[in-house]
Amino acid sequence: MKAFRRSGAADACLSDAMQVLGPEPLVGLVSTPLRWKILSLSEATTLPIDCFELQAFSPAGQLTWRRAGGSEEGAALLLVADLALDAITEHWIEDLLPDDLVILPHRHLLWGTAAAADPGWTAMHEARIDGFTVPFDAEGHEGLVLEAEEIVGFDADGNAKVLYERLLRFAPAGAGGKGDGHA
Repeated sequence: MKAFRRSGAADACLSDAMQVLGPEPLVGLVSTPLRWKILSLSEATTLPIDCFELQAFSPAGQLTWRRAGGSEEGAALLLVADLALDAITEHWIEDLLPDDLVILPHRHLLWGTAAAADPGWTAMHEARIDGFTVPFDAEGHEGLVLEAEEIVGFDADGNAKVLYERLLRFAPAGAGGKGDGHA
């Protein structure tokens, strides 16, 4: 596991991350002041102008970008697992991670019941929340989870803490529709 940081506009950070995490489109969780949206991100994706947080992920890694104040700039964190890092540009600075990291699997149960949507997508419906769609074909499955990894480090006294959570993929909920928590 490697972690990198940089500052810059969301589009520039996303473009850099796509060079490292590609070639498949990334899943993007986009937050704006008025809504939260899930996108399939490609080079042609234009992010909403009022985007204040972006989490773009694939099994290869995750980009997290957060707007800084009222500017177009923000801070980005790129988590990469087991990749050739040749595509990392000079804009990124490596975070030194402890050698004794522990990576734990984690699953977030998505609210709602899965229903057909556009090809390759699933609509999640629940009476208490607005429906939303995810880029996963859940045909034959009632529920979905968002699979993740918690990256755990230890302090000098041996106390454990979650340093990062890396999102991986959407997947069927499995037996009993269980996750570790709701997303």
